[in-house]
Amino acid sequence: MKNATLLIAMLLFAVVGLCQSPAQWAAALVGHNEATLRYATLQDLYKSAFQDRFGPGHIVRDREACKRNIDEEIAEFDSLGGPDWQLTGIEGNYVRVNVRLLRDGRLDKDLFVDALMEGIRPLNPITQAEWKTIWEQVVPELLHIDSDYRPLNYVQDSMAIAKMLAEGNYVMHHTMTFNKAYNFHYRLIRKDVFLKRIFPVISDQ
Repeated sequence: MKNATLLIAMLLFAVVGLCQSPAQWAAALVGHNEATLRYATLQDLYKSAFQDRFGPGHIVRDREACKRNIDEEIAEFDSLGGPDWQLTGIEGNYVRVNVRLLRDGRLDKDLFVDALMEGIRPLNPITQAEWKTIWEQVVPELLHIDSDYRPLNYVQDSMAIAKMLAEGNYVMHHTMTFNKAYNFHYRLIRKDVFLKRIFPVISDQ
């Protein structure tokens, strides 16, 4: 029953996320990242939203290189924190799947990499220009969600993101502070592939 509830929640999450005004979108973005807001800058919120829209296609190209990178990451860190899996953002297009599942033998590496490669193409693709418009509408709304909340490093990050988007770029990484505090080592698996390949394996454990 618990696993079925999680599955239904994921499907509903995606449906709700597709019907958002800029204000609702901003509120949902903050709500989705509530657990990390105490150390999440505007750059980190942007990264979360970006991952949900574009997935891993900008960094994943070669299957063998992907496997090597995962092996190196697992070997480098003694502690692999974070949940087993987590939806990326308000539309739930992708799922962050913890590489700890591979280290602990709960998930086969080849199955994992196959799923990663299969889901490279975005579920709801948009152009960079469309993404720029969405973000420019959403970011001012982040200041009106709650009088007690303001994204960390808002002014500096908003200027840096605007400059990056104006130059035709759209890829930005999490801050070092965020990565160190969250300690979540994962790869992005597209939601439909996750439900088909990964979830049935880990939900029975």
